[in-house]
Amino acid sequence: MYQQLMLVEEVSNDNLEKFIFPMNSLSPYIEKIFELLVQPFVQLLFFIAFIIFAWGILMMIANAGNEQKRSEGKQHMMWGIVGMLVMITAYGILALLGNTITGFVGV
Repeated sequence: MYQQLMLVEEVSNDNLEKFIFPMNSLSPYIEKIFELLVQPFVQLLFFIAFIIFAWGILMMIANAGNEQKRSEGKQHMMWGIVGMLVMITAYGILALLGNTITGFVGV
């Protein structure tokens, strides 16, 4: 039985090397995808969420006497904050995936 366990261990180590090698050969491509596509897209969406938040602040200040416009401003601020939190979370998840898959941290 011990010989069978040794055989399984040797096969597992060989298979592990065969599966790791293709991932290492794809790492530069995955890094470029993160650098050139994913990172700018997440940053753009974060910027849009910040603009919505800032627009809500401006609406509240400019329409201090109009309750309906103030509530619209509050809604813009709330959804801007939600959007920024979602983008920060997405950025963290993508950094985790990039580090897990390629060892590349710079998402």
